[in-house]
Amino acid sequence: MTAQVGYATGKCPKCGKTYTRKRPTFPIICDCYKFCPLCGQEMTLYTPDLTPTVYQSEKGVKALYVCNNHGPPYYSTQTAVEVVLT
Repeated sequence: MTAQVGYATGKCPKCGKTYTRKRPTFPIICDCYKFCPLCGQEMTLYTPDLTPTVYQSEKGVKALYVCNNHGPPYYSTQTAVEVVLT
């Protein structure tokens, strides 16, 4: 096996952002899952209120992030995306 030198590039399959890093590299995590697709602002972690009188079952516990810059708020279930550099 030979050592590769130079730069490695990769593209996020979810948002299309291109990453370039010096070799040797490891896969990186794209941060696009933290940003609202509607307004582009960074979302906050969503912590559901599990009180039976307040709990909103349509959101469930799958929502990870919430953007409160809209009405109604945007609830995201997208998880981190690994970008493979080649």
